[in-house]
This record gives sequence, C-alpha cells and structure tokens, in this order.
Amino acid sequence: NLDYWYEHNEAFSMVSISGESADPEQVWNKFLLYVEAQKKNGLSEESFRRYKRVQYAQLLDVFDSTESVANHFISEYFDGADLLDAPELQNSITFADVTALFHEVFQEQAFAMGVISPLDEAEEA
Repeated sequence: NLDYWYEHNEAFSMVSISGESADPEQVWNKFLLYVEAQKKNGLSEESFRRYKRVQYAQLLDVFDSTESVANHFISEYFDGADLLDAPELQNSITFADVTALFHEVFQEQAFAMGVISPLDEAEEA
C-alpha cells in the first residue's frame, strides 16, 4: 500500500512516496524499474487526460464550502497566485509539459530512500 504527496513552492519542490513493506529494498528496486520503464516506453496520454479530469473535479470541490474557499484563497495568495486562475492554468498544461517534467524530476541521482524499522525485542529492553 503506497501513498504519495508533493510539495512545490519558490524555495523547493519534492515528491514523496511512502508505504509499508516487509522488504523495502524490493519495493525500491521495483520503483526504480518502473521509472526506467516509463522513461523508455513513455507515459500514458490517456492516464494524463484522466488525471486532468480528476484534478478539475477536485478543484471544483474546493468551492463546495466557504471554509475551503477561504483556505485556498489565502494559501494561493501567499504563494503569489489566484485561485480563480487555476482552471485556466490546469487547462494549459500539456502532455508534452508533463513528459518533460517527468524526465527532469525523476532522475535517480535525486532519489533518496529512508527505512524506519521496528526495534527488536532485545533493543526495546
């Protein structure tokens, strides 16, 4: 079971993928193989179009509550953006943009893996 999130601002950007596994090295190796396969075979344009629709629906969901609208307007303001520009910005992102960014961001020399292991019973004592 994997989870992901990303952070982007003027100071830095990062992608985080996390999960739980009895064999984290195997997961790591499969991740590396998956990234290389995507670079070699190309990303799915259909998946890109589907993701854009999902993102648009999530943006519309922001306007479902006053609190959500206020939080997003404030967050965007401090990032120097305007929430009302988001639909146009999302629509302007192309498959070529995403493909180029994928090749720029997903480079093995920029990857890091951290493993948090449970203490052995002897270590707990």
